[in-house]
Amino acid sequence: MKKLLLSLLIIFMLAMPAHGFEIVNGVETVTGIAIVNPNIDGGSIDGTPIGQTTPAAGAFTQVKWAKGADVASANALTLGTDGNYFDITGTTAITSIGTLGVGTQVCLHFDGVLTLTHQATDLILPSGANITTAAGDEALFIEYATGDWRCVNYSKANGEALVGATASDTAYDAGTWDSNSDAATKNAIRDKIETLALESVLGTSIGNGLRLDSTVLKADREFRTLSFTNGASQTTFTEANMLAYSAINNQGAGEETDIILVAVSYPIKFAVETSEAFSIELCPPAGEIFTQDGTALDANDCILSSATVGSSFLVKRMQIADGTWQYFTYTIQGVNTDGGAAD
Repeated sequence: MKKLLLSLLIIFMLAMPAHGFEIVNGVETVTGIAIVNPNIDGGSIDGTPIGQTTPAAGAFTQVKWAKGADVASANALTLGTDGNYFDITGTTAITSIGTLGVGTQVCLHFDGVLTLTHQATDLILPSGANITTAAGDEALFIEYATGDWRCVNYSKANGEALVGATASDTAYDAGTWDSNSDAATKNAIRDKIETLALESVLGTSIGNGLRLDSTVLKADREFRTLSFTNGASQTTFTEANMLAYSAINNQGAGEETDIILVAVSYPIKFAVETSEAFSIELCPPAGEIFTQDGTALDANDCILSSATVGSSFLVKRMQIADGTWQYFTYTIQGVNTDGGAAD
């Protein structure tokens, strides 16, 4: 019987296809034979333990995203299961994303403008606020709980950051700004903003100095200019006009022009220029002082420009250390003097 069984085994082995049959480390293995849908319990493939979460080094070289069919935007966005990289079409705001299974990662490519609505659990956005998309923007989401998604990266097509610099944001909160007595810091920030704005208007850098040509002051396309023609009859430069005009002059006055300012509790800046051969007398609000080119004048003293066409100076309203607001003047061109109290 043993001889018969041995003979049958030899015949069986001879009849096997030439795929190879060998014993490795005491285990019988077959090579070259395709195995379809195996149920493998334990073991390894190319050195990577089956069932372990961390594959052996070099076992995988890249992760590929599968492109799914385009998805039309909707308040409750439903993604397909045919991929994990989707083009989102349409302009309907997205407020949630349907579940695909906890741990799922998807990348959304937006084809147009729509609103991603931030929600503290359903749709967490990196800015903590709604995002308006643009064509070409992309967002990477992870489903961290059933039906709850977190955007872990948002890339804008234009290369800009999703959230801009916030170095001074708290300073612009009304309560914080008003209660902050650090006037020097406030004025430094304000001066920087004003400088950048002025450089934008002039189309050139002004560095640490300021030199405005009279033709620039006169050009309505750069500044709105208000002409005072009241002459010696004192006229008020009203708050509304301060907000509407960036420069004032005495065009058409025919004599010295007397102007008085009003008190405001916010920063403002404007230029004063003599457009005729007559002086402009600019006076502070009652009881206030001017600081002219760094020197504080007496209360109620006015600035008197020279009676020369093109004589000019800059006026700025700033908050000082004690929290009060004051006007400062800076000579731009010509000679501007302490004219004493209003005539």
